[in-house]
Amino acid sequence: MALLLDADEEEIDHAYQFNVLLLKIESNISKQNTHFRETIPPKQKLAVCLWFLGTGDSYQSIAFSFRSGHKTVQSIVLEVCSAIISKLKEECLLIPSEEDWKRIAKEFWDIWNFTNCIGALDGKHVVIEAPSNRAYGKNSDGGILSNSNLGKALERNKLNIPNDQYLPDANEKLPLVIIGNEAFPLKKYLLRPYPGLQMYEDQKKKNFNDRLSRA
Repeated sequence: MALLLDADEEEIDHAYQFNVLLLKIESNISKQNTHFRETIPPKQKLAVCLWFLGTGDSYQSIAFSFRSGHKTVQSIVLEVCSAIISKLKEECLLIPSEEDWKRIAKEFWDIWNFTNCIGALDGKHVVIEAPSNRAYGKNSDGGILSNSNLGKALERNKLNIPNDQYLPDANEKLPLVIIGNEAFPLKKYLLRPYPGLQMYEDQKKKNFNDRLSRA
């Protein structure tokens, strides 16, 4: 009780959110103790996973902090992430409604002055640790998208994206689109920049590329 009284509002809120999440996934990450080994409590598993996701620290660093093996930490992260996806995907990863998409398009127009846009690909901030003596290889951004659930849903028009919408101050309708860089293919739902030579030969195309890149 003394610890609770000394905690500030933000700390109490974080503790509450942690416990709410723990209650949702606890059954998925609990294991029975055996005569040979005590299992890691669900609370500690969640703490390990959130530490990893929140800091980007290496498995080795987190293992040292929690006095566990780095393979154990890796296994915990995968287990807890899987549980979070399983329990919360219907609650937190809902497919947007048509009204949601229209609201997103309005925000892109209001903030970036780019019309009929409902999303942007290829913007990322990732903390990584390079492999010491091996690498996975490479996959293009476009290839990853086409093989992903998102890419397949876009191809099959399964995301409640509204029909073509009027451009601002115009009588012409165009599709709502996601924008990406030149690594992505041009599609009805995916807009990419004009290639380099076209851009330099036409000022309007250069302006379009600048606007797309900014958005």
